[in-house]
Amino acid sequence: QWVAALCDRYKAVLVNDMAPSLIRLAQQQTIHRMATVSEPISDSAFWAIVNKIGWGTKTTDYKMVKRSLMRVFTPAQCEGILDKESELRHQLTVKFDKYLEANGVELSLGDDSFSDLMNHIVGLGKSIYNACMKNPDLIVDLARRDDFAESFSYCFPHADDFDSLNVSKFINWAVGEIEGLK
Repeated sequence: QWVAALCDRYKAVLVNDMAPSLIRLAQQQTIHRMATVSEPISDSAFWAIVNKIGWGTKTTDYKMVKRSLMRVFTPAQCEGILDKESELRHQLTVKFDKYLEANGVELSLGDDSFSDLMNHIVGLGKSIYNACMKNPDLIVDLARRDDFAESFSYCFPHADDFDSLNVSKFINWAVGEIEGLK
């Protein structure tokens, strides 16, 4: 209640004095986020990061991994890591789809589970990924045993995830609240 009373008391001050500054700052933050460009990453650097994460051996807690990566890498670097993961997942998916079609193999996986499986294999590291690329029966085995976790790709933050690390997220919220007071 005291917060509501305080807000009512200073509503005019907020709207008249602070709104233009907050709006300008929020617009600058939005422009900065839109300007984030993916920084390419080499295969060896990507696999070193995957090895360090230890997906499936040390953890499958993608939220914890994401927070850790956000402390170490820039938004552009994280976009590059995510791009590399997506590229490798896509290559695996294309290869596996061809295998399924050519061999008449059917799996009872929905689209989301199928994507989780492909991402999980990338997360297990280079040697397992390469083994699955050479022998898709390994993927069938993982799928039939339901031996995969959701979803390795969630580990990698997007540029806008970094908003939670700075004040811009809260400024955007405040701007919306101030605009609502007008």
